[in-house]
Amino acid sequence: VLAKNNGTGAAFKFKVWLYNSAFGQWAVLAMASAGTPAGAEVELSVPDNKDLYYVFDINGAERIYIQQTDIDSSGTAEVWAGVNSF
Repeated sequence: VLAKNNGTGAAFKFKVWLYNSAFGQWAVLAMASAGTPAGAEVELSVPDNKDLYYVFDINGAERIYIQQTDIDSSGTAEVWAGVNSF
């Protein structure tokens, strides 16, 4: 995912949702860490006037959805997603 914040003064925040047809439902991307082995929802933050790249393992997901959770009204944000299967 490439996320671009074209605004100034505030971060753009978003969550990534994944869909799996075997279960027929959407779920927020969660990642395990040493402090939260069960995983915690991932909310990504892009500082003002920055471009950031994020890489996720989305095995088993057939669809993704990008949910904007926060942005300053003085700017715009853009998100591009790509998939590789190698």
